[in-house]
Amino acid sequence: MSQDLIKAIENAIKETEEWPTKGWKQLFGIRKTEVNSLADAEALDRTFVYKIEAVAYWTNVKNASEEAAEWGKKALEAAKAGNLKDADDKAYYALVLEKPLRSKPVTWDKVYSMLRQNAA
Repeated sequence: MSQDLIKAIENAIKETEEWPTKGWKQLFGIRKTEVNSLADAEALDRTFVYKIEAVAYWTNVKNASEEAAEWGKKALEAAKAGNLKDADDKAYYALVLEKPLRSKPVTWDKVYSMLRQNAA
């Protein structure tokens, strides 16, 4: 099994677990207020009109990150066992969870592409 692939999956799991804390640029409201993590959303003043939306979005990110990280761990286990088809399937689920959160899924897209190349 490729050590590069194993390392890529491990890095994706770590990054996935950090989605709600490290976050990414996300804009809310007509003034395009930047709220880039769950902590930032929760720290918004209660009078900020889009606070509920921001907190809901980042809470969804937190929930998705937990589930995607679990799928990533299953993909890692399968890859270490040499079962690339199963690892591919598991990484796909992580990718599906990431896709609605970001315009371009940067965490699991790379891993999924690597798995697809190795499976071919």
